Amino acid sequence: MSKVLIGMDRSGSLHIYIAVTTDMIQQAADIHRATPLASVGLGCVLTAAGLTGIMLKDPDNKLTVIFKGDGPVNCRASSA
Repeated sequence: MSKVLIGMDRSGSLHIYIAVTTDMIQQAADIHRATPLASVGLGCVLTAAGLTGIMLKDPDNKLTVIFKGDGPVNCRASSA
C-alpha cells in the first residue's frame, strides 16, 4: 500500500511531503517486466509524478508523463 503524508508549519509557509511508494513501484515493475535498473528510474518518475499531482491546485489541472525509450536502459544522464 502506497502512502503520502503531508504536513505544514503553523504559518502555512512550509509544506512537507513524505511518500512511501514501494508497493506501487513493485507493481509497475512487475507489469512492465522491468530490470532492477529500469525499476529504479520508473520508481523515481512515478513517485515524482504522484507528488506533483498531489500538489496541483486546480482539480481540472492534468499531469502527463511520457517515457520515450527506443533501446536498453543505461546509466548515462541525457538531456532532451
